[in-house]
Amino acid sequence: MKQNPTADSNGDGKLSRNEAKTQRQANRQPQQEDPSQGDNLASRSHIAGVDISESISPIKEVKLKSPDGVDLSFAYRKPRGKGPFPTILFFHGGGGQSKLSGLKNNLLTKPIQTRFLQQGFIKIASTRRPYWKSKDNRPTGFYDAVSDAASVVEKAKSIPGVAPDQVVLYGGSGGAILAIATASKSRVACVIAGEPATIVPIDPKTGEEASPRD
Repeated sequence: MKQNPTADSNGDGKLSRNEAKTQRQANRQPQQEDPSQGDNLASRSHIAGVDISESISPIKEVKLKSPDGVDLSFAYRKPRGKGPFPTILFFHGGGGQSKLSGLKNNLLTKPIQTRFLQQGFIKIASTRRPYWKSKDNRPTGFYDAVSDAASVVEKAKSIPGVAPDQVVLYGGSGGAILAIATASKSRVACVIAGEPATIVPIDPKTGEEASPRD
């Protein structure tokens, strides 16, 4: 009341909780939106990628298959110089499997991929088999997806220029829990789990089709 006497809007000489709240809101300075809040489509639109020419950092492919034939091929970009370089291995979100063309596009346009590349990291965009059971009987399952990811990590360490003791796993949403679980099977420098780190059903219901709803 001493600092803001006009907050007593009804003039009864007492400052109610609602009057104080209204006063605080009126005095509050408008704040800029924090683009780092959440791991969703709205937040991504606030953070721009960095345009790094392919003539400076070309996209390269690495062919890889799991023991049961799942295509785990991935793509990467290197900064200028001889290295060895610290490396960010990125696990995309969701419980599905991405095409190599999509991984390449992410390396060219997405903020995490391009900004770490700009800061001197090799940037790898990878995929794995789907978590969820599929109707076409493709190989699926969370445990196997973790094994896929661990295979990608070991293959990534053999790329010329990668510092094998400076490999970082970075995942968002479904890729975040995958990164955490993969770290239990691979020797990595650290793990970055983007918010929210989705918790997937480790043991889908037997004989039924598991889905994100489960």
